[in-house]
Amino acid sequence: MKPIRLKHLFALFAPLIAGIGCVRNNCGNVACFTPAPAIVFELRDSIGRDLLNPATPNYYDTTRIKELNNGIVGIVPKGSGKNPSRIKLGFSTPFGGQTNLIVKLNSTDQDTIFAANIELKKDCCTSFETTAFKYNQQNFTDSLKSSYFVVVKKR
Repeated sequence: MKPIRLKHLFALFAPLIAGIGCVRNNCGNVACFTPAPAIVFELRDSIGRDLLNPATPNYYDTTRIKELNNGIVGIVPKGSGKNPSRIKLGFSTPFGGQTNLIVKLNSTDQDTIFAANIELKKDCCTSFETTAFKYNQQNFTDSLKSSYFVVVKKR
């Protein structure tokens, strides 16, 4: 039996080593994942007042909204997030999917919401992008990148 030379051994294992590198996508120890975006929106009346603010006539009580929706809809308080002067509502979206919600604002007023996002992969990273938002069948396309919407509530 002839001895195996080092160059022959390398020739046997080089494709295997290269294959392992391809499977790992040359990512090293990179593990990045950005979760699906939360959809956040303001509710305003026809003259631009915050309908979630108790100082606004005929406002919607945020505590009651949270109770009526069993916590599915969250409250983003004044002073935080984008546009800190407003109170906002928000909800989570599934990873790479669609959400259909009926949001109860009080005992007699409820609205429908549709949101969708897609999964994006680049190199070793996964992220999600909002592709659609509808409030009572009205399309909102101006803020899809930020997932932040201003809804004018018609009463």
